[in-house]
Amino acid sequence: MEVTEYGHEDTLFGLHLSMNGHQITHIDNLLIHNGIENNREFMDKSLKAVENLYRLLSHEKYGSYITGIRIVKWYRFCKKTGISLLLNRLYPWLKKPIEQNLVSRKPDLFLFDLYKLGHMLELHRIEPSARICPMDNSYHILLSIR
Repeated sequence: MEVTEYGHEDTLFGLHLSMNGHQITHIDNLLIHNGIENNREFMDKSLKAVENLYRLLSHEKYGSYITGIRIVKWYRFCKKTGISLLLNRLYPWLKKPIEQNLVSRKPDLFLFDLYKLGHMLELHRIEPSARICPMDNSYHILLSIR
């Protein structure tokens, strides 16, 4: 499996390390955003990251290893409890108002989390049994630095 676009290439790299017996220590690394990209660009990249995460989660080799990511915990909770059925019905109606909030002067981070979760549930609704299998036995991590 390859991650060739923005988002979760570090997760795939960590999965490879973990699966090969390496211990991973996570650190808190705070980030300050200095206006490098606007909110809309960041939202688009975030949805790409959710799509990559969904591909990893749906992959038979990696899915069971992904446990510590908050959106994955919420995704699994929603699927297990049936809340996903409600969110799948509401998300199309809520998506535009949430997007308007997220590009406003005071975006709500809870709505940003809901936006990403709704997108992941939408991906599951479109392809519920998605399994991404490699073309061969090699796995590559493609990183691009811009």
